[in-house]
Amino acid sequence: MPLNGIIQFGIHIKGFANISLLQHGLYHINLSIYHEHRGQKINATPYFDIGKTFKFINQGQTSVIDPHVMDNHSKYVTNTFFLRYANEEIKIDEFCQFTCEFPLTQDFKTPVFYLEAELMYAGIKNQTSDEINPEKRTEDEDTILFNCISKFKASIKDAHSGVNEYVPILFGENTCSILHTTVHSTITGIKSRTKYELEDKSQSGGNDFRHYFSSKKDQHGIDFLKKFHDNFVRLLIRTFKRLKAFYQLNLDNINTLSPKNEEREISPVIDRQDPDRMLLDAFKNSCTDDLVCEILPLLSEKEKEEIFQSNDWEFISQTIMREIAAVTNNILNKWNLIMDMMFDTPKTFTEILKYTYDLKIRERWNGNFYQKITKCPNLISICDSKTSSQHKQIVKDLRNNIIHRNTPYKDLSIEDLNMFPSLERQPIIIEEICIQSQSCSEINESIYKEILNTYTRKNYDGGKHLIVLSHGFEGNSLDLRALRNNLKYLYPNTVFLCAKSNENHTIDEIASMGIRLASEVEDHIELALEGQISRLSFIGYSLGGLIVRAALPHLEKYSSKMHLFLTFCTPHLGYMYHSNKLVETGLWFMKKWKKSRCLSEITMTDSSKLENTYLNKLSESKGLAWFKHVVLIGSSQDTYVPFESTRIQIPKKALKGTKRGPVMIKMAKNILSSLKTPYIYRIDVNFNLPEKNFDNFIGKTAHMQFVESNVVVRMLMYKYTDFFA
Repeated sequence: MPLNGIIQFGIHIKGFANISLLQHGLYHINLSIYHEHRGQKINATPYFDIGKTFKFINQGQTSVIDPHVMDNHSKYVTNTFFLRYANEEIKIDEFCQFTCEFPLTQDFKTPVFYLEAELMYAGIKNQTSDEINPEKRTEDEDTILFNCISKFKASIKDAHSGVNEYVPILFGENTCSILHTTVHSTITGIKSRTKYELEDKSQSGGNDFRHYFSSKKDQHGIDFLKKFHDNFVRLLIRTFKRLKAFYQLNLDNINTLSPKNEEREISPVIDRQDPDRMLLDAFKNSCTDDLVCEILPLLSEKEKEEIFQSNDWEFISQTIMREIAAVTNNILNKWNLIMDMMFDTPKTFTEILKYTYDLKIRERWNGNFYQKITKCPNLISICDSKTSSQHKQIVKDLRNNIIHRNTPYKDLSIEDLNMFPSLERQPIIIEEICIQSQSCSEINESIYKEILNTYTRKNYDGGKHLIVLSHGFEGNSLDLRALRNNLKYLYPNTVFLCAKSNENHTIDEIASMGIRLASEVEDHIELALEGQISRLSFIGYSLGGLIVRAALPHLEKYSSKMHLFLTFCTPHLGYMYHSNKLVETGLWFMKKWKKSRCLSEITMTDSSKLENTYLNKLSESKGLAWFKHVVLIGSSQDTYVPFESTRIQIPKKALKGTKRGPVMIKMAKNILSSLKTPYIYRIDVNFNLPEKNFDNFIGKTAHMQFVESNVVVRMLMYKYTDFFA
């Protein structure tokens, strides 16, 4: 006669944000929850409160097809909405619940549950939004054929112990969009099932454990009841205490946001035009001590001890059943209060959980960062073979560190299975913060960290932050779409421009490309943004970083707005000391074959005198001094571009050179000595690239990872919030 635990899940679906879906049409999301038992998929049963779900739909929201449950597939289907354009946000505000049973064992190993979401799409040809309005549409909704265009899957660990988390449901790279949800779970009871009830699915079982206890009496005696109480009843009590603590914590947070000493008469229909202020007051008023659901008293530890000392099987078993009934009633009462809190204050409730989620993600990635702080006169430093070998050793030690691999994080209970690759596959990032100083005295890290913190604290006027993304050689604006999409997800209020003006012109002179980029940026600011920006930032990939530098002198009117200058794998100092002969040969061939002026410029062969080359002249151009943050990102595994050139460091060979060396040293000094920022970031990303192939051998794979790897972008954007927000 098995025991089953009952798990309850609650999901608040806040809204859908389209980041780069390219097709307009009808969309909805299917949600399901399940676990696996003996190779069989066990689906949770979905249901929803019609009054709560339709409360928002009936207040002005267009519903093409109303939310419903697909019983045959055990899926909850959201309201179907019409998506018209990119960057559109759809308010959903729906609430659904799932319930599921799972087998209980003596050691109480609960199964891992899985949350799945399907983004469903149906194209609408030659129809307007009015024509697909349910009040005007005459065709049967079943004739609309929806196809799944993207899937999401997350694991839910320890669902029985009480999960309350913000879950961003991210859909694919090519269908980049996000469904904002919060997911909650708890064990709400224990059921004993007879063999007959297991065979007859219509029988629900219950909290009457008399048959279950009787089957164990002769074989196990009183010790069985003690073990049952310790394993299962105490679990329910701990669950109730966690729910109570979570409820009180969030109630305090919500009450803090409510106006003090302010009373309002709450209308039966809440005005959604003032979304959370009235809702906060309403919930605050509804949660006074007099109105909280009745909490049934539980036995004290002393009372339990006296009961077990009686050795009366019937008395003890009946007491346990009464205690199970009491604690499950308390759990359900507190669960319902939490669901009401989620329903009445959805915006605030989601923001509280999202803040906690972001902290957990940052902590999760922190283990992949190694930070060192150095002090350099005028930010100029030497890069030699020791730098690369030191970084390799740091990476090796960090990857093999037992603590890094095995120490549990303050982990996410619900984890996107696509966000975190295995530890062996995760990048390691070495962050070097170079402090500007004329002194060579010992660094006091705490003092310098405080300098950095003070420097980055700045209040902006609330205008828009525009980040311009510049692609590389023979690239296009879509090359940086993954970077833009990931940044847009975490920083939705930031505005992005994926530059297109040089898409067919990357063999031209860098100066010409800079002029085109500057013109495109100025047009976008003045026309699309009506001149309203508070900050202007640039991210350049490979050649794109040089194009940005060439554009800056033409954007001096925005010099006071300059915020972040960040480059990936950009050869700021050219290819003078490049050690990869295969790449050198390839560049020579490309210059001759394509007659590429820019390749001649980045290899500094555009003039017979190095002093007259374009890169040397570019090093004297103004622009970089305007930025608050300068970040130089590269990889020692990337031999497409010289490592020291991406970091604007002087290779040791240049100190001994008589022709090229002095020019390179001068270029580095020209660029760095003009900076007004007290520090710069030099970041080395190490990718675990186990495959041995030609692209790895010549360094191309590492070079391309910066535009192809979502993981690196997410690590950086969570780590450096001051850069992108």
